[in-house]
Amino acid sequence: MRRLSASILLVWATCAPLSHAALPAGADTVAHARDLRQQAAATADVERATALLEEALRSLKAAEQATANPALRQESYNTLLPLAALYGRQGRKEQALDALDQARTVIWLPAAAQMLRNDSAFDALRNEPRFQAMLTASEAPHRLWKGPASDHPYKEALTVEERIAGLTQFWAEARHSFVYFDKVPELDWNQVYMDYLPKVMAAQTTRDYYAVLRELAPLLKDGHTNIWAPGELNAEFEAVPPLRTTLVEGRVLVAHVGDAALRDRVRVGDEVLAVDGMAVHDYARQRVMPLVSAGAPQDRDFQTYTVGLLRGAAKAPAVLRLRAANGKERDESFGPQRRLPLAGGAGVQDAGQRCGLHPHRAFYRR
Repeated sequence: MRRLSASILLVWATCAPLSHAALPAGADTVAHARDLRQQAAATADVERATALLEEALRSLKAAEQATANPALRQESYNTLLPLAALYGRQGRKEQALDALDQARTVIWLPAAAQMLRNDSAFDALRNEPRFQAMLTASEAPHRLWKGPASDHPYKEALTVEERIAGLTQFWAEARHSFVYFDKVPELDWNQVYMDYLPKVMAAQTTRDYYAVLRELAPLLKDGHTNIWAPGELNAEFEAVPPLRTTLVEGRVLVAHVGDAALRDRVRVGDEVLAVDGMAVHDYARQRVMPLVSAGAPQDRDFQTYTVGLLRGAAKAPAVLRLRAANGKERDESFGPQRRLPLAGGAGVQDAGQRCGLHPHRAFYRR
């Protein structure tokens, strides 16, 4: 199968225009394909590529039948799509459509719809009724996943119907798609819905609504399932002072100070004893951990003590009780000094994000 895999990579490259050039003796197949990727294709290249993919597909089918290995069937998807593209380039419309039909029976991927719409290799098929039907079918899951509460422009207050729809869609998607309920056997997901329904109904502002929902996903205790507020609320939830903390052998230490003026007051290695008058571990358990989506203890500690401990509203002051290396304790106040992390930081959503369900969902569907 190694030789076929190399051939598949070569043929996948030939789906983009390639030049007619003989493969130099002893040259690396994949490297040669990369060199040719931006050049113009000749008929012989396309025909050879098609033959290689057809051979690869036959070998995959034979191996699948012999071993009953489902992974081999899924691998055929990676062969059928470029094969369909090559058929399309050659005007072999029926064979191209047959290959696409076969690919659809193997797996559906969200990117498939975009590829079918935009890839010039399928231009010859665009007016074919079968191709139009495939486009319509490939876009159906996207419409389904949007749900009744998706893609609403941001506004300061959602209607009660929108808030209920948001809660309902996340809860229902988790019920049908979340695969680790066995890891949280004590969790009654049906009761969770009943408990959160009055909470979201009582949330008068979008900020209050997300303050409620941010506590919902962590109940599943999975690092890949979360709810993020829209970017317009970053200053309410995601701002941090210019320093970073970490948990070391049960102690919370300052690991980095990002502001030159602040370094005169706070030093790397200072121990954090309390936050806003509350012992640091009590503060972490009561104020931070309920917002942390994590399964592994190590990830939960990192998200709690490094990512989330000092995160909050940009205008809210923070008071830390610190112990220096010499044992002296002092309080340091940070006033309204929190600021947003750099764009793309963990958990920070770009401004302008919509207020519906799409920001909520981060399921890994296994």
